[in-house]
Amino acid sequence: MSPQSKTLTEPCRCVKLTRVGNLATVQPACPDVLGCLWTVEHIMANGRQQGCHLEAAPRRLYDVAEAIGGAGNKSTAEAPIGTTMAGLEPVVRHLLQEKGYRVQSTASVASLPEPNLGAVRAHGAADLGLLGLVQNEDRGIVRCGPKVDLAWCVAEVALAFPNLSIVVATARVDEAKSIARALRRWLPDDVTLVRSGHLCRNPRQVVVGNYTAILGDCLDLKRRGLVIAVDAVEVLGNLGLTVLNAAVNARLLGFLPDDRRLAPRDADHLRGFFGFQEAHVPMHGHRPLPVDVGLAGAGGHIRNVAGIVPGQIVSWNV
Repeated sequence: MSPQSKTLTEPCRCVKLTRVGNLATVQPACPDVLGCLWTVEHIMANGRQQGCHLEAAPRRLYDVAEAIGGAGNKSTAEAPIGTTMAGLEPVVRHLLQEKGYRVQSTASVASLPEPNLGAVRAHGAADLGLLGLVQNEDRGIVRCGPKVDLAWCVAEVALAFPNLSIVVATARVDEAKSIARALRRWLPDDVTLVRSGHLCRNPRQVVVGNYTAILGDCLDLKRRGLVIAVDAVEVLGNLGLTVLNAAVNARLLGFLPDDRRLAPRDADHLRGFFGFQEAHVPMHGHRPLPVDVGLAGAGGHIRNVAGIVPGQIVSWNV
């Protein structure tokens, strides 16, 4: 019997995949699946003789813990729980199914109501990709062109979904002040700027602040519907991660320049928290338009450029 046919005749194993805040849990833990979740961090290491160099160090993107009840209870000791970041749930689901597991999932995303495009267009251009991402996904990345106004992106979301409570998280106080000032042009009565050491009694629909101020006692992140990180990479530091982890019931959205190149570890952690769903806003009111390009030589033959092979029909989307 071939290995493939043996796999097909084995009984289907059942695994429970659950979303708990910003974590995805696998029970029982599957080492053959979770063991695939690794990243690489480059660290400074001393040279053998003198000087130093960068060295690639593997880092796990998962953890395994005993089920409640401990090792003294045989029924639970045999079923440890594996955890990873919620954004990696699609990867875990794919690997489980690929290895023959039957997945029982309780992770579901409730869509928001249809966006109020009229309210958005009364003030400016509507970026439908951005609004669709917020409406249908619980986390995602928005890649922004150099001319994109991040404050207007936040305002679009607030105008399109007036019942959605939003937190805008920045690393610096001056950046928070600048965004709050800009937002008040479109949302004059719905913006609150939180500051460290100041009590915020009645936060409005949109709360803006740096990480330290947001983590103060005045704001209950568990009751907020959406957390927007102005810089999706910068928020992966210690204080920023504390903000994201405290918002256990909120959607997560991160802004990222569309020309930003990420280190492998940053890219993996970015996906871990913000997932794989993306929207691209090259300019407000515009959408990216992919173009297939073929180069023809003097003899009329098409070179193999970007996956185009000779004899293939080349089309241009304009």
